[in-house]
Amino acid sequence: MDNSRIVDEIRNKVQLSDVISKYIQWDRRKTQSSKGIYWASCPFHSEKTASFKLDNEKGVYHCFGCKASGDVYNFIMNMDSLSFPEALEKLSIVAGIELPKQKSFDPIRDKKRQILYDIMEKTCLFYQKELTYNQNSTAYKYVVKRGISVNEISKFRIGYASGKNDLMKHLLGIGYNYQQLIAAGLVAKSEVKNEYYERFRDRVIFPICDQSNKVVAFGGRALSNKAQAKYLNSPETELFIKKNIIYNFYNARKAIQHNLNLLVVEGYMDVVALDKAGFNATVSTMGTSFSEDQLDNLWKISKNPILCFDGDEAGYKAALRSISIAFIKLKPGFTLSYIFLPPGKDPDDIVRDSGPEVMQEYIANTEPLIDVFWNSKIADLTTDSPELRAKVDNDFDQLITTIADKGIQKHYKLLIQKRLYSFWSSKNYNNSRKLFGWGNKKKEKVSRELQQNSLARGDKSVIQKRENLILLVAINHPLIVKRNTDKFLSFNFTRPSFEKLREKIIDIVCLDNDIDADILRNKLLKHGFEEELVKLDESKIIVLDSFASIESNQDETELAWKHVIDLQKRIQIIEKDLKEAEIEFSNSPSEDNAIRLENIRLSLDNTSGREAFITGYSKGTNAKREIRSLDKWLDANKDRLP
Repeated sequence: MDNSRIVDEIRNKVQLSDVISKYIQWDRRKTQSSKGIYWASCPFHSEKTASFKLDNEKGVYHCFGCKASGDVYNFIMNMDSLSFPEALEKLSIVAGIELPKQKSFDPIRDKKRQILYDIMEKTCLFYQKELTYNQNSTAYKYVVKRGISVNEISKFRIGYASGKNDLMKHLLGIGYNYQQLIAAGLVAKSEVKNEYYERFRDRVIFPICDQSNKVVAFGGRALSNKAQAKYLNSPETELFIKKNIIYNFYNARKAIQHNLNLLVVEGYMDVVALDKAGFNATVSTMGTSFSEDQLDNLWKISKNPILCFDGDEAGYKAALRSISIAFIKLKPGFTLSYIFLPPGKDPDDIVRDSGPEVMQEYIANTEPLIDVFWNSKIADLTTDSPELRAKVDNDFDQLITTIADKGIQKHYKLLIQKRLYSFWSSKNYNNSRKLFGWGNKKKEKVSRELQQNSLARGDKSVIQKRENLILLVAINHPLIVKRNTDKFLSFNFTRPSFEKLREKIIDIVCLDNDIDADILRNKLLKHGFEEELVKLDESKIIVLDSFASIESNQDETELAWKHVIDLQKRIQIIEKDLKEAEIEFSNSPSEDNAIRLENIRLSLDNTSGREAFITGYSKGTNAKREIRSLDKWLDANKDRLP
């Protein structure tokens, strides 16, 4: 019988409702069991109404909420986080169908591996008895002192290795030889004394299992402070390749189906402590190392594992190393989040000293991958210079280019670009505050003229006209945005909804090479910006027909659009200068101060004229000269720009 026929036979023999009923409860009001139609709350997302439908006759299910659908294999794979072969094996038992045995390509190797599995299992049982046999022993008292309950000892099969060669004698006595014990990583031979000895001596033992829950290695925690290493793991063997193994993976895979967060910690004790506290979907990388294979395995059971390393330098460095690994493997919908604990604290400390509630708070406030990546590059920056900015740009670019998925890479470039613009702007502003003592001065009243001037006081009608104009051009001419992303980002909208609209425009434009006005508008509508688009289309803007419309000349429109944005920057500078000049004149009414004040007022009048100049821009003969003049002024005052 071929594999496809076996798959079909199991699918036909297993009643879908019987399998799924073990995981969920049916909605009695909507279910029509006589017709083979069943309804329930979806097990794949949280909901109050029953939107999960099962059709026994067709052998399929579908959720009208989250759109999850499939047959019995899909359900088992998603619910139990199993591969298809694993789901096939599980359902074959339900169906009572024996799967054909796979042909062994290397019977000698298979036999050797089975012997090693048997040795590891018998060793685990031996260590367990060693721990629980004498509850007055140092090892048992240590475990109890660490808050590990009898249930946890049993669940994690925690044991004790005395290292007095009792294990070696036991295994030799039941028929195994030295070479097999060496191959299992349990025994080593001394080159000095030419004798054999056990690797684990005077250590609390934590069995390490593979994805099938078979013991493949051990981790030992030293009880003596004189031990060279606090923790000791088995060496790599035929069964144990560390980069492929995650501690407690089997148990976490079962627990994750209850919508728990997948926590990734460093040590065995952290896993045990968190499990006892109710965080059952917890695994360990068995140290600060983190491999690509481990990440692949984590993503098999969770799309967003939470890395929680110890609050020390080693833990922080481990988190940073994980970023490099994640970037290579990132794919749509899969990411990482982080928890950074206080210095000197690990998860075990948190739940024992502060309780599960505090740990839950950390989980609720995880840092996404993008934030940790960002902070790793800008956290220590204390100065600003063109050279430093170039270095920071280069550092970001180098890592972002390692992202294999081109779509994700584009999004990261765009987001970092946005953040860098905001960061350098805010940093300059903060530095300026320190340099000039801003924020320490009392607020001074300004003149009625300044208060009444629409440009200086930020008149809402003027500001809104300018904002409407900038956005209309961006929507009707998306290629202008593509060529001038930095300039578009430099404009600060007064309305939060317009800030969000600007960000979405940039996201769409930068990621679509064939963008046009119609495509952009349709995508904005799909993202919920209908209200903003209607307001813009209905806004009364005199210059709309001149250069903001779709039909306008794109080159002239681009110049005018940049003119409006730059004009806003100049107005901000004039506003600040005028306020300072009036305050200075009020305190010291000298001739120099009076001349300075008058000059700034004239500048304000000229700026009002420049604002009016954009009306009928496309018909103006001096437009380009006007903008060149403004560009020169802005370049001369670039250090003062907000």
